[in-house]
Amino acid sequence: MGFTTFKGTRRIESTKNNSITLFLISFIYPISSGYHVRMDLLIRWANLRFSTVNLIIKSNNWTKENIDNHLAYCNNLFIIPTKKPSNQILKLFYVLITGRYPQFDSFLFLEKSLSMNFNKVFSENKTQYFLNTRNNFGGLIKYIPKGTISLFDTQDIFTDMHIKYGMFRRKKWLQKYLLGYKENGYFVKSEVTNLSKYDTIIAISDSDYKKYYSNLLLRNKLVKIESIGIEPKENAVATIQNKEFDCLIVASDFKGSQEGIQWFFSQVAPFLTKRISLCVVGTICDFIIDQNYKNEHVDLILQGYISDVSQYYNKSKIVILVMQEATGTSVKGLEALAYGASIVTTPSGVRFGGLENNTHCIIEERPKPFAESIEFLIQNPKKRIELGQKALEFAKEKQSIESAFKLLDSCIIREDYII
Repeated sequence: MGFTTFKGTRRIESTKNNSITLFLISFIYPISSGYHVRMDLLIRWANLRFSTVNLIIKSNNWTKENIDNHLAYCNNLFIIPTKKPSNQILKLFYVLITGRYPQFDSFLFLEKSLSMNFNKVFSENKTQYFLNTRNNFGGLIKYIPKGTISLFDTQDIFTDMHIKYGMFRRKKWLQKYLLGYKENGYFVKSEVTNLSKYDTIIAISDSDYKKYYSNLLLRNKLVKIESIGIEPKENAVATIQNKEFDCLIVASDFKGSQEGIQWFFSQVAPFLTKRISLCVVGTICDFIIDQNYKNEHVDLILQGYISDVSQYYNKSKIVILVMQEATGTSVKGLEALAYGASIVTTPSGVRFGGLENNTHCIIEERPKPFAESIEFLIQNPKKRIELGQKALEFAKEKQSIESAFKLLDSCIIREDYII
């Protein structure tokens, strides 16, 4: 299975004579998730800084719309078809016996078609910079030619994600057989080993930065980026009058979001004393329909996936973030701040430093106070406006795309290599 090449239609914005190749695990346009938002930022930055931009996308299915949307942002588009490895049983035993995540620890467990075609793309197309965007494919560094400057963008510590949401959480009886299950075990070590082979590691979230910084192999390679590409709005949506909905949840159908929704309906909603309207936007709506969630005090309005969520932020009195635990950056938390929304959130909904409880948003992890905070803000427009304006001020200070681009520049404008 060979890769397919398309010639891009990108209008070159950079005046510099240099090239970069970005590896994406899926098509990102139209943007539908936090990963896509982050990748859009990186591609826009690359368009400003490099004369040649190549995209490698791992996909077995595509449409003309997919192709056309991406061609506008690159000079060359390489689509590598892949299939799941046939050695799934061997892979499971490898994890159980060694405690290492296979794709970190051994290129043998990468999809064969991906590794073969990846090698071929780089042997046939010279590039000065390579940017990888997914930890569990860190082993692709093996196929990067010597002399190529390698960058790694990490939204999450993949080990944490695997432990929190993988089968070892669902099937806890397996944990005793996993030698490296503990945080200081081989699971994390194998991830670090792969990332240490890259020249620069770009961290977004505070939790990821702190964990990687604690490792001496990675400390000097880290660059912290605050923004993920959501430009703060001019005015806070909390100041808009005549709201249609009491509350808004924006979420994708991700395990962490599912657990948050479950927590809201099972533990928070029973403490509500007044009827509220709750608008839910995103692919999480399918999960809510499947679970048939109901509560006598909650009127549900399910909108599904929407390409432009602005109107729903404008129409909602408050935004609620219900994540119970997660890794990486809370994209929806950053988005709500960028809109200047009045926010009630769990601690996991806003995983970045500098936010003050009851100043920029209300942060509460207990079900009853969470419900009380929702009702308090619904009934107090003055407090909603105050929170929304402070949230927007925070976003403007921390999240500007211009500052993110400058930090990205610092990843590659160094004494040893200057573009």
